[in-house]
Amino acid sequence: STFNSQDIANTAWGFATLEVRKEGLMKDIARRCLQDGFLATFSSQALANTAWAFAELGIRNDLLMQGIGDHIVQYGLLSSFNAHNIATTAWAFASLGVQHHKLMTGIMKQMRQTAFLTCFNAQDLANVVWAFATLEIKNASLLAVIVKHVMQPHVLTTLDVQALSSISWSFAALDI
Repeated sequence: STFNSQDIANTAWGFATLEVRKEGLMKDIARRCLQDGFLATFSSQALANTAWAFAELGIRNDLLMQGIGDHIVQYGLLSSFNAHNIATTAWAFASLGVQHHKLMTGIMKQMRQTAFLTCFNAQDLANVVWAFATLEIKNASLLAVIVKHVMQPHVLTTLDVQALSSISWSFAALDI
């Protein structure tokens, strides 16, 4: 039988987690994902995990990444993404150096919501800020909101060395 969207996402995630780079398999996964209407069967987590798997393995497939970004934007799916899925998706696009202006604009809009921003753990927040810096996306008003959030004692004390250094590097790279 044919793999469904969850099977595809789980397979890609599994290979990436095990650090097994099978370019032929990943090419087949991308091809399956891009079949007409197939991305519509993915959950927000499956979309994020699939993008993450390609990035984690360092396999850049522009058609797949554009397809995932277009699908998320076209169907307004960011509202169904939790903070971790947002961070994972942003990190994947940035890690692969794939620009998707509409997707990143949507992520920035979602993150401007104070209630949503409070859902980010330290690592997820660091990943999103790193993604913006890596993709050279400088949005002063959003970054000001993030700085204000990070500087709150109950947030600042949760940042480990890696998250703090990543956020610091990102702000420096963006001249903040």
